[in-house]
Amino acid sequence: MKNKKLTRKNKKLTNKNYKSILRFYKKSIKNKTRKQIKKEAHKILSKKLCSCIKKVKKALKTTNESQPIGICTSSVINRKGIRRGKFTCKKTTKNKKTKRQTIKLYKNY
Repeated sequence: MKNKKLTRKNKKLTNKNYKSILRFYKKSIKNKTRKQIKKEAHKILSKKLCSCIKKVKKALKTTNESQPIGICTSSVINRKGIRRGKFTCKKTTKNKKTKRQTIKLYKNY
């Protein structure tokens, strides 16, 4: 028999998972659509992750971001039973006043 390679399928978070994230950070859920709840949860977690990376990088005095990313991922994301996918923490441009922070989240097994 051939060796089957085990693959992890990225399961998306449910609306219940997003609500629990918002409750953890004591944010209101009332009168919000599923899309708004999901967007706000992503926004909160990406903001927390990016600010954590910035602080840890400064504290460790490193130029390499791999160590701060690992530390912050385990503290901000993994403790909530979530896995992260790709994410960005881009700086603001002169024309735009908002930061562009995105993150992909998946259920942890």
